[in-house]
Amino acid sequence: MLTGKAPRDVRKGEGWEILLERDVILIRDRNPDIPSHLAEVIDLALHEEGSSANLHYQRVADFKVDLSKAFHSISP
Repeated sequence: MLTGKAPRDVRKGEGWEILLERDVILIRDRNPDIPSHLAEVIDLALHEEGSSANLHYQRVADFKVDLSKAFHSISP
């Protein structure tokens, strides 16, 4: 939502399984204006090390805490 694009490059006509094969594009590569603290949290949430069992955030509550901290760091 912050970039207007999907986290992975997908071309028209490609099946959903391509999502399992392509790496996530760093959010600041899509929109360099996103604050670095927020970008770091989002990139950590999307990055996978082989499987969903290796996601950085294993609990939504942990993601929420870090996301809240990131937003507070950019709020006036």
